[in-house]
Amino acid sequence: MPRSNDLLDPIDLAEGERIAGRFRILQKVGQGGLAAVYAAEDEVLHIEVALKVLLPHLTRRKVIVERFRREVAISRRIDHDNVVRIFDLVEEDARGLICLVMEFLPGGDLKERIVTQGRLPLSEVIAIGKGALAGLAAAHREGIVHRDVKPHNLLFDEGGNVKIGDFGLARSGDFLGFTMQGHVVGTPEYLAPEMAAAGPVDGRADLYALGVTLYEAAAGVLPFQGNDPLETIRMHLEVPPPSLRSIAPELPEGFERVLAKALEKEPGRRFQTAEAFIEALDTLSVPSVPDIVSRHPCPRCGAGVLDHFSYCFKCGHFPLLLLPRPKGEGSYRVVVVGPGKVAERIGHGMRRKILALFHDLDLETKRLSKRLPRLPFVLIDRLSPSDAQLVQKHLEGLGIESRIEARRSAPPIDPQTSRVRKDLRSKTRTMSGRYLVVLAGTFGGMGQFIFGNPVIALAFAAMLLSLPVGLFFRYRQPELRWRRRGGEALALGPSLLPIAKRLQNENLRRLMERIVGKGFAIRRQLQESKALSPPLRQEADRALVALLETAARLLEEAATVEAKIRKLDEAACYRELAGIERKLEAATVPEEIAHLLEVRGTWMETLDSFHRLERLESRLTDRLCAISARLDAFALHLAARSGQIGREQLLALLEPLAALQFEIEGEREVEDALA
Repeated sequence: MPRSNDLLDPIDLAEGERIAGRFRILQKVGQGGLAAVYAAEDEVLHIEVALKVLLPHLTRRKVIVERFRREVAISRRIDHDNVVRIFDLVEEDARGLICLVMEFLPGGDLKERIVTQGRLPLSEVIAIGKGALAGLAAAHREGIVHRDVKPHNLLFDEGGNVKIGDFGLARSGDFLGFTMQGHVVGTPEYLAPEMAAAGPVDGRADLYALGVTLYEAAAGVLPFQGNDPLETIRMHLEVPPPSLRSIAPELPEGFERVLAKALEKEPGRRFQTAEAFIEALDTLSVPSVPDIVSRHPCPRCGAGVLDHFSYCFKCGHFPLLLLPRPKGEGSYRVVVVGPGKVAERIGHGMRRKILALFHDLDLETKRLSKRLPRLPFVLIDRLSPSDAQLVQKHLEGLGIESRIEARRSAPPIDPQTSRVRKDLRSKTRTMSGRYLVVLAGTFGGMGQFIFGNPVIALAFAAMLLSLPVGLFFRYRQPELRWRRRGGEALALGPSLLPIAKRLQNENLRRLMERIVGKGFAIRRQLQESKALSPPLRQEADRALVALLETAARLLEEAATVEAKIRKLDEAACYRELAGIERKLEAATVPEEIAHLLEVRGTWMETLDSFHRLERLESRLTDRLCAISARLDAFALHLAARSGQIGREQLLALLEPLAALQFEIEGEREVEDALA
C-alpha cells in the first residue's frame, strides 16, 4: 500500500490486496517512470488482467491523469488484435490510486528481448514489424497517431503475437510535435524529424518510429544515439542513419532498403501508409522464384526474376523505365564502347546482360539476340537526354562502358511539301539503284581488266560495294528498336510527356516515370492473362486508366504549382521584411510608417503564398506516392501469381485502387470547396 506521507516512494501493493473491491493483486510485473504494472485477478469475471497503476507522486498532476483518461478513450476506438485492449479506468479517492485495467500480456515487451538476446532473427523482426504495422494501420484509419512507438510499447501475448500499447500520447488528426510548453512529445531516440521540428505530423511519424525500432531489433543498436537528448534529436534532423549491413552484414540488402525508406527525413519520401510498409516487408518473405515464372535472369546478380516484374528480390536491381514517346522524337543515342578493344566482338555474357536489362522495356531485341556486334556500336537511339543518361547509368551498373552522342537530325519539313518529299524519295531510290548498277559495272570492268576472269571480277565488285554499305549500316542501325504497338503505352491515359517537359523537380519526374511504367506493365500483363475473360480485362483496364488519369491531373497541378514556386523567392521575402523592420524602427513620420506597414503586408502575403504553395506541392507528392505504392502492390500480387488470377482475386486487388482514387477525388473536392 502506498505511503501518503512520502509521495516520491515507488508504489508497492501487497499480494492479495484488492483494488476497487474486485481486482486481487497477484504479483508485480514491472515499473517505469510513470506507472507500475501488476498482474491481478478480476474476481467478478474470473479472468487475469493487468493493472497499470499511476505512481503516487503523479496522481496530483492533471496532465498525467488526463493522459491516462485519454488512453482509455482512444484505445476503445481501436478494435484490433494487434492493439492492447483496455477495459476500464479505476480510481480510489481514499487511497489516491488511479489505474488502468487492461488485458494481461505475459510475453513482456520488445525492449526486454533486445536487451537479453541482442540482434533478433530477421524472420522474427519482419513478423514483429508486420504485426505492429497492422495495429498502426487500424489506428490510422481512425485518424489516431500514436506518437510514441518504441520497443517498450510493443508487447507480446502468450502466442508471441505483438500488440501496441500506451496510447497516452496519441492524438487525432494533424498536430505539432511540441507541446504548448515547448517540450518534445515522444521519446528522443525514436522521434520523427517533423515532430522534433514542430511541424505538422501524421501517421508517417509512427512509421518512422517503427523503422527505428526494427533497426534496433535487427542490429542490436539504435541508429541515432547522442550524448544527450538534444544531440539525439539533432541527429534525427540532420544525420543519415548508418548502413544497417555495416553493423549486421548477414542481413539482406532488401531489408536494408526497406528500413532506409522508412527512415527518410522527408515524410513524402517514406512509406505513405502502414499498408505500403507491410507490402514492402512481404516482398522480403517471397520464396525463391519457381522455374515456371522465372524466365529471365537479373542482369546484375543472375538470380531468377519474376516474369513481367523485373524487380530482383535478391540484389534489389530495379527495371529500366523509359518514358513512352512519339515516333521519331529524341535526338540522342547510347553507344557501347567497352569493355574491349575497337572492332572486337562483345562476349555472350555482355549480350545476356544487355538483353536481361531491356527485357521489360518496349524494345525489339531480336537483332541483338542473333549477333555479337563489334565495338563500338549504337545500342539504342532516339532518346531524350534524361533517358540517355538513365540508360548509361544502368549500363554502368552492369560494368558496361558507354557514351552518349547527339544524332544528326534533318530540319523539319513543312507539311505542305509532303507530296514533293514523297516524290523526291521515290526518285532518289530509283537513282540510287542506277548508281549502284553503274558502280557495279565500273568495278566489274576494273576486275576484268586486272584479273582477266569474269567470276573474280564479279566477286571483286561485290566486295567493294558491300564494304562501305555494311560498315555504314553496322554503325548507324541501333541494336535495340522500339516496337510499334499502336501507342499502347500512351493509351493508358492522357499523354504525360508535355507535363514531363514542364517539371523541374527530379523527384516528381522519376515518380511520373515509375507510375507510367508500372501502369503499362500491369495492363500488358492483364491483357496477356488467359485466365481472365474479356469483360473482366476491360473492367481492370478502365480502373487502371482512371487511376492514371487522376495521376496525370495531379502531375499537371504539381507542374503548375512548381512553376509558381520558381517565380517566388523566399530568401528575398525575408530580406525585404528584415529591411522594412529596420526602417520601421527608425521611422518617425506617420505617413512613412503607414507606407512601410502596407509594404510589409504585401511581402507577408507573398511569403504566405509561397508557404501555401509548398504545402500544396507536398500534398500532391504524397498523393502521387500513394498511387505509386498501390500500383507496386498490385504488380507484386500479379507477379507472385504469375498472371494466373481469378475474378474474385482481381476484384479484391482492384478495390484498393478504386478506393484510393475516390479518396483523392474527395479530398480535391473538399479543397476546392474551401478555396
